Amino acid sequence: MAAVAKYVQKGDNIDYEAAANVAYMEVVPLKSRIGVSVETIAAGDVGTVTLTGVYEIPADAATEIAVGEQVYFNTETNCIDKTAAMIPAGIAVAAKAKADTVAIVRIG
Repeated sequence: MAAVAKYVQKGDNIDYEAAANVAYMEVVPLKSRIGVSVETIAAGDVGTVTLTGVYEIPADAATEIAVGEQVYFNTETNCIDKTAAMIPAGIAVAAKAKADTVAIVRIG
């Protein structure tokens, strides 16, 4: 017998239980991707994190990124970079020169 799925929600936003305080628009590292908090969430509370959209996120100033390149979120520096060992963040939708301190990323 085949597994039967039941629709729950669109999935753009999810409920997220915060281990620590999360600020509005803060990048939230999840196990296999990042999200962005769409509200302030107190530690221990459940709030909304979005998994889709294009965001300007702090980036490693020493990294050049091309449009369409896969980027990652470095949890040690809290920046976007190209280190595949980090959490997948999404795709760069604008070129980032080495000196730039932000990357424009479509998360998800």
